Amino acid sequence: MQKGVLFIGAVFVSLLMISTATAVPTTHSKPVMDVIDKIEEKEEQIQSTDVLSKGIFQLIWQILVALFNLIMKIIEVVNLVTSIIQLIRALINGISTLFEMIQEFIDLINDILNPDGMAI
Repeated sequence: MQKGVLFIGAVFVSLLMISTATAVPTTHSKPVMDVIDKIEEKEEQIQSTDVLSKGIFQLIWQILVALFNLIMKIIEVVNLVTSIIQLIRALINGISTLFEMIQEFIDLINDILNPDGMAI
């Protein structure tokens, strides 16, 4: 009986691990890809403008504005990455709690099936 419970628990845990490993977090990767696309669009706009006719001061101003926008987008990406890391930590804590609960459940079933405390 104990082997059967351990086997079922092992199968359940392996299925849970496989499902979390194969899941694609599109909700987290889409905002990052949107930020990268916006940065690339800004770079294309800077390259497509006729820089020579506008003068050196406008060129410097455009470069400064582009750098400022790039820094702001990098900060957004870093904030998004830190939130993803926090979610991963919470997931790891949840999985460890689940493993502890499964172990306690197995111990409880073992105590119910074997009240004398003797090993089967």
